[in-house]
Amino acid sequence: MSEAQDDTCSTPAGEFPFDTKSSYERGIIATLARAFAAVRIFDPDLQTTGLESRGGAQAVDEFLRRPGASLRVVLQHCDRLEAHSPRLMNLLRIHAHCFTIRRAPADLRHLKDCFILADAQHGILRIHADHMRGKEFVDLPERVEPLVQRFDELWELSEPSVAGTTLGL
Repeated sequence: MSEAQDDTCSTPAGEFPFDTKSSYERGIIATLARAFAAVRIFDPDLQTTGLESRGGAQAVDEFLRRPGASLRVVLQHCDRLEAHSPRLMNLLRIHAHCFTIRRAPADLRHLKDCFILADAQHGILRIHADHMRGKEFVDLPERVEPLVQRFDELWELSEPSVAGTTLGL
């Protein structure tokens, strides 16, 4: 068990507000550490999540190495990820069987909230993508389930986008 998982085990259930980038990034790492099977991410471009950092990429990699893990991401803008996130693109290549990224349709790219959900139990929600205010949910399926349903709807409406492999002859 990693140090991040040790910290998350002692966190009581509840709703915890945050308002700084560092607390948001810590909440994301903790949410990933709590996940066992399914992580869902809705974000403009992943650039403010800290997932491209060494620690963020390590947390993603640790999660994706779990048996049966699935990471599904819906982005509004994929070009920044492809151009500025070599660690995440490498993880996408390595874990292509369980890591999928899709692009939200143009008519939904105006949405301003963003969230990361773990196993329909835990999550972190930023109320507006331009601000670092939000809430972290620990063991609160009643707060996370509506976001899971929303993500699943966004997933169905989105289109395949970034791939970890290059097709060619």
